[in-house]
Amino acid sequence: MFVRELALLVVLGCIYFVFGKIGLAFASINPSTSAIWPPTGIAIATLLIFGVHRWPAILAGAFLVNITTAGSILGATGIATGNTLEAIIATTLVNRYAKGMYAFERPRNVVWFTVLAGMVAPLLSATIGTLTLAYTGQLPMSLYAQAWLTWWFGDMGGAVVLAPFILLWYTHPGIQINLKKTGEFILLFIFFIFICYLVFSGMFPFPYFFILPLIWSAFRFDLRETATLILILAIISVRTTMQGVGPFVTDTISINQAFLRLQIFMIIVSVTKLTVSSVVTDRSKANRNLAIREQLFKALIEKSNDVVVLVDITSLVSYISPSVQKLLGYAPTEVIGKVGFSFIHPDDRKMAEHDLLRVLKNPNDAIVAQYRMRKKDGSWLWVETTGRNLLMNPAVGAVVINFRDITERKELEAAKDDFLMTAAHQLRAPLTAMRWNLESMFGHEIPKGCKGKLESMYANNQQMIKAVNELLDIAHIIQGKLPNTPEEFDLVARIKKQIAENEDFSKRKKITVTFAADRPKIPVYIDPKHAIDVINNLISNAIKYSENGSTITIGVLTTGDTATMTITDAGIGIPPAEQGKLFTKFFRASNAREVDAQGTGLGLFIVKSYVEGWGGTVHLTSPVTNKKGTKIAITIPIKKGGKI
Repeated sequence: MFVRELALLVVLGCIYFVFGKIGLAFASINPSTSAIWPPTGIAIATLLIFGVHRWPAILAGAFLVNITTAGSILGATGIATGNTLEAIIATTLVNRYAKGMYAFERPRNVVWFTVLAGMVAPLLSATIGTLTLAYTGQLPMSLYAQAWLTWWFGDMGGAVVLAPFILLWYTHPGIQINLKKTGEFILLFIFFIFICYLVFSGMFPFPYFFILPLIWSAFRFDLRETATLILILAIISVRTTMQGVGPFVTDTISINQAFLRLQIFMIIVSVTKLTVSSVVTDRSKANRNLAIREQLFKALIEKSNDVVVLVDITSLVSYISPSVQKLLGYAPTEVIGKVGFSFIHPDDRKMAEHDLLRVLKNPNDAIVAQYRMRKKDGSWLWVETTGRNLLMNPAVGAVVINFRDITERKELEAAKDDFLMTAAHQLRAPLTAMRWNLESMFGHEIPKGCKGKLESMYANNQQMIKAVNELLDIAHIIQGKLPNTPEEFDLVARIKKQIAENEDFSKRKKITVTFAADRPKIPVYIDPKHAIDVINNLISNAIKYSENGSTITIGVLTTGDTATMTITDAGIGIPPAEQGKLFTKFFRASNAREVDAQGTGLGLFIVKSYVEGWGGTVHLTSPVTNKKGTKIAITIPIKKGGKI
């Protein structure tokens, strides 16, 4: 392992040394200062690929380059230190802010690489190097500024021209042979050489003419090919400039100044063309990924049994998935452009309009509903829909609704409800007969020891009759066949009567029930049996779940066309996490089951169904005070004369 590591360091150091010697061959103002310095690009690429901990190879290579040129041990050590720190800092910053060796795959990272590795890090090397030369007497102060600038531009050119070439070929080494692409690249290369001839022969001495083949490469080929052409351009430019020909050489400037012009040109060309190529590559990847996602989406949509539809705020259909033909019999073209409500059963349309409004008002929520939809053959199909508001999503810009066939489930539910009603009816008759027989026995002399058992049987019978009646009410509510014979009566008097009927229950628990109304009479027009069930359920629940010796407060307040009845207790309360399910069928709060294990969980569902059937609302608050208590408010609409 040690031998392999040492061998790698030696090879890297030798590569740095060779290119360092090549770079110093272009030095003019000082033997150790060159405007052409490829080792910077090699050092940065080396540490990005093999790791920052391989910096000793750079240090050794840089020291050997300078000690064998024209420097002292002190001077060579100082310059080598600056070159090594430059590579370490550039690598660290690029790894952190520009995705390391993959910096050229995103336009933003290309810019960061240019700034950090091409501009910031060379500042350190140029400063340490020129100060070392000045300190050791190898650089006159009259040439210090020119030497510093030459050093900085030389390192910058090596970083932004050579490093991208190395990194791109290292991260994308594979070559795929494509005759059409290969032929196009050959044409591009011929065009590139032709431009080289025009520019460097003096026939058309405008170097920015190279933008044309490089733009061609950026849009038609990978980053790797563009970086290769840029490097070839740099090599040809350096060679011709060294020979005293080309657009960067004039009779009035020195060879060093010509090289500085060349470096500025190469830096601008490299950064701009690599950025353009990165933008094109990034866009191509995004388009490919988008195409893949679209194909996946299309495959999922077309193979799904669910129908996906896009509508606007008026339910106008802009898209519907092909599965609509299997579900409803329509081709997508027969639905697109139509109003979605026109396919919904007339009896369900008002509810559908209300649900669409809910979707529009609640963009963060998915609204689930069930309707009947018309098939192409004229029959009706039960569907369950899920709607979500994505109007503000620029990629969608519509309300997304998906629906599926639930006809079989609705038929099963209807059969279950029919069975429930039939069973409840069959149970109620013998239970009622049993109650009558028990009541008749209480009118005669009962043998000693039997009275308590008969009273227990009677209480259980009453509980069973209550449960059966609740099941019948549930079945009627579900089927929409709830008996409703409204009558006008006084709500205040009805509440007082129900309080009196529960008086024995409240006295056994030493609970005080208070009642107050803002009017002595509040006439309402609803089914009195339903009203009794609602009031009695709320009062008995409040007593059952309140602590002994506590107080229950009942009040009625009229506001405009509504009357609000509130019942507040100091009982066990409702756990916040369970309050959303409290008014659903067969649900009982966990702490309620601990107090009474015999409840059915139907009472509050019936209360809510009755109240909403009157056009009212039910609101629950828990806890009320000291983490205890529950407050339930029911609001009933009333009109003049007490009729709703």
